[in-house]
Amino acid sequence: MRVNKGKQIRVTLGQPGRNHLASFCTILSFFGVLTSLTLIAVGAAIHLLIGTYAMLLDKYNGSYLTFILVGIGLAGVAVHCLLIFLLVDFTNEERAEHFGKVCLAVLTCALLTLIAGIICFTHIAQVKASFKSGIFNGIKNYKNSTAMKTAIDEVQIQYQCCGVKGYEDWFSIQWSNESVADKAKIEKKRVKSIYHSDDVPFSCCKAASMRPCIHEALQTNGHHYNYDFRKNVTVHTTGCLAKLATFFGPGLLFIMGILICSISLLDTAIGLSTRLLYTSLQSALEAGDQFGPGVGLLLPGDIEPYEPPTAPPR
Repeated sequence: MRVNKGKQIRVTLGQPGRNHLASFCTILSFFGVLTSLTLIAVGAAIHLLIGTYAMLLDKYNGSYLTFILVGIGLAGVAVHCLLIFLLVDFTNEERAEHFGKVCLAVLTCALLTLIAGIICFTHIAQVKASFKSGIFNGIKNYKNSTAMKTAIDEVQIQYQCCGVKGYEDWFSIQWSNESVADKAKIEKKRVKSIYHSDDVPFSCCKAASMRPCIHEALQTNGHHYNYDFRKNVTVHTTGCLAKLATFFGPGLLFIMGILICSISLLDTAIGLSTRLLYTSLQSALEAGDQFGPGVGLLLPGDIEPYEPPTAPPR
């Protein structure tokens, strides 16, 4: 094997070198099938996880990200399987004619996969903004919608959080349903049409608290024995926005983005390795010896027939 560098990267390969490179490409393509299946799984996972909290995501549509990942994954499985089929007998001239198209397809998949990874990173901010608006709307509709109440309660219990940014977000919201609440008590908490209390739903309570949960008159120390909300509050103080944004942003979407970009690098390596093999084989064919040395090209360019090096003059 001889490497010539310039504007074009040329690698001269003999038949043994092409055999080794074909084996290497076959192994990479096998992993390419697995990573393409991973893309499909990632798309399905994002769809299921985000779908679970769809009610709390305001004006966010992550379905197209799922469709992109699943589509690229299916295309990747087909392309890599086809490439493995071609590599099994790469010296067959009929199969060799298709190497160029398959190589381009692999590199196209790599580019689309990279774009999908970048989209994952851009969605981090979108998801946070959607959760911020969605959770606030959920708090406002807590008393009117059973589905919304269930969604908010489940999030606050599962993620051990309360409110959007903290439990005080509940203080300005009349979250108790009037059909089961004391209307007179509610009216006492309304001053000049502005509602204010220091009550929060029971789902905000800390399970690890040693005393019974105080979620009504939360900041009124005199209503409770041996209690100071500044020292031993019995509800979660962290807002749900921070918990959900961390899970879906720096957690799910960031990790998925890194994984998807890594898959793009693997596809790029497969595409470039296949191009070296393909161009080297075509170079040998143009030189008239299918099993002889050939010039493999890494970058776009015309096939160059192999020319044996000339001996230096004595």
